[in-house]
Amino acid sequence: MSLTPEDKESRMSIAYDHIKKNSMSKWTEGFLKDLKHSYKPIQASYYLGINFSTKGKRKVVNRLMQVRHDFKKLNIEHCATSLLKANKCVIIIEIESLPDLKFSRHFVPTMEVIETLHGLLMDKRNTVILFGKQTKDTLLNWFGRSHSYNGNDFWLAAESGYLYKPGSKEGWQKLTEINDISWIKQIRKIMEAYANNIDGAFVEER
Repeated sequence: MSLTPEDKESRMSIAYDHIKKNSMSKWTEGFLKDLKHSYKPIQASYYLGINFSTKGKRKVVNRLMQVRHDFKKLNIEHCATSLLKANKCVIIIEIESLPDLKFSRHFVPTMEVIETLHGLLMDKRNTVILFGKQTKDTLLNWFGRSHSYNGNDFWLAAESGYLYKPGSKEGWQKLTEINDISWIKQIRKIMEAYANNIDGAFVEER
């Protein structure tokens, strides 16, 4: 009741956009699955992604729903102490978890974030691996600087790890070889049919 008219309108718009893209049957199916999970013995921790972000931001907010009985929170102080004492450190960063430019249709990390990541390379003990779903050209455009710090530079993993590059001096390598790609043409037609009926959807071939 205490919300301003602007806040009410904004929240109603977000809820209406969500309803337009999700049918009642889909919502019911998801609700029943979550209800079923809640009565199962907890054998593993799992996260539930809830896409109720504000308009213009398409990030999925992950909320911890269930945990194992022996689940322990990460001790930040212990990690920091271990990091300072270590001779070698491997830091794996998921690119989608980084702060991005506001009002951008696609995920684009801010220049401040990129500069901060380069700061990690100044410690020669660190090996920084940047992991993302973007193409190799996109990752090179963001993080592929020609110079390095103390001979140290980023390791890049593009297309969710299918392509990886262990440093600027090495070329791109494939996680595995796909010899038969004859199925792509048929699958692309099916995906394009769905994309044409969903606002903002598109098919990207990598």
